[in-house]
Amino acid sequence: MGEKTARMSSRRWARFGRPIFMVLAMITEGLAATGGQRPTDEPVVRVDYRERLTERQTRRLDVDRHAAETRWRTMVDIIDRATVVIDDVQRQWLERGRRADLEPREPLDDGTLVFSRVRDGDHVPPDVAREREAIERVRTAGILEELRAWARDPIGMRPIGDRNGPMFRDHPDELGDARRLTQLRVASMRLALTEGDLGEVADAFTDVLALARAFSGQTNLLDQLVAGAMFQLATRELRQELTESRFPEPVARRLLDALTAPAWGASLELAVERERLVFRDLVQRVFSDDGHGDGVFVPGAAARLAGVSGAEAPPEVIGSRRDHLETHDAQLQPFIAAARRGMEPGWLRLEVASVDDPALPLVDQMIPAVDTLFQQAVMAAFHLEATRVMVAIEIYHDRHGTPPLELAELTPEILPTLPLDPMNGRPFVYGRRPDGSYALHGCGADGVDHGGAFPERDPRGLERGNDTRVIFGRNRLPTPQ
Repeated sequence: MGEKTARMSSRRWARFGRPIFMVLAMITEGLAATGGQRPTDEPVVRVDYRERLTERQTRRLDVDRHAAETRWRTMVDIIDRATVVIDDVQRQWLERGRRADLEPREPLDDGTLVFSRVRDGDHVPPDVAREREAIERVRTAGILEELRAWARDPIGMRPIGDRNGPMFRDHPDELGDARRLTQLRVASMRLALTEGDLGEVADAFTDVLALARAFSGQTNLLDQLVAGAMFQLATRELRQELTESRFPEPVARRLLDALTAPAWGASLELAVERERLVFRDLVQRVFSDDGHGDGVFVPGAAARLAGVSGAEAPPEVIGSRRDHLETHDAQLQPFIAAARRGMEPGWLRLEVASVDDPALPLVDQMIPAVDTLFQQAVMAAFHLEATRVMVAIEIYHDRHGTPPLELAELTPEILPTLPLDPMNGRPFVYGRRPDGSYALHGCGADGVDHGGAFPERDPRGLERGNDTRVIFGRNRLPTPQ
């Protein structure tokens, strides 16, 4: 586990931490070539931005901080122990493949391996036996029972780690393993359906959404992105299963209860606020402080932070402390305002403006892809709301023996209000067919009904001609007679 965690941390460092250090190094080395004297004022770390962010998170979640951190540690322990089992199963299958004269090829996204025969090059088809073995071993170890108990109250907070280092070094270490556990539980849904165990389908689905909610309540942008991916993975699988089997109302009601959407705006506002505070934390470490909110860039401080020595430069080459802070705040303000308004179709059109100013090199490097975060949130909500509609249709079908003629019949008997398509704020398009099946789809970002197909894509890819983005409702199988 230690080596694996170290490898994951190294990959995250290469992706997120190293570019920032490289920028600091380039600034200090570039300025050193111009000569000059070192500024006399040294940076002072006056504000604990980590603590400030944690206090805001505690207020937003409305939890006891100690209890919430304990809940988080419980979740991480469950994820870690499940990962040990999954890794062990993977190693065993790798050895079996070698003994069977199979050669491992590139690993898949979930860490599994595809084998191909060395002698004739034939590919071995995916084998659900590996998934079944991993699921059974995780179940036998009591991990699924603990996960189910934890999922009843998944609100937690990641404890503060290093309180002294710069905030941009903080990266969540649980995401890769959490994703693997999510994929295992989605596999549980699929296999349980083939065995007719709809209760296990509901249990596994609830577990995945609980994990997604736990990560969506954190402040790191990566947490939000992974949570959105978890929501989409689970809801896609459930929608497929709703087209293949009938779910009685008690099971469907459990699914509907699990589909309560998180507070997207509040989650994203906190994630954007974290990016703002991360930058402020960096600035207070590499700029002097005149006591009035301004100061100059200190190459020596940046060099020490970046691991570069001997850099000296005139501070006037780089813009002031105030210029950096005001420009960075202005870049993030549209996203903070949008998050406070709550989810709306306009989230899809938000874009991060580039700062092409040589005097502000840190600003452009420290503006994250928050526009992608908002777009993913819309897509995750899109999947959740469409799945709620399909589950509600299932309940109506179980009560009345046929799907509703119109979606309006679902309210208020099953749903208090009719879910809307978050991409355009309009109802989903629905139609019941004479054979007892139905079709359901969204209209996409332009709000025009294309019949579930989007042959044309806009430059930013907001309209996708595939099921992962736009078409939700596959044709419901007719009721067996």
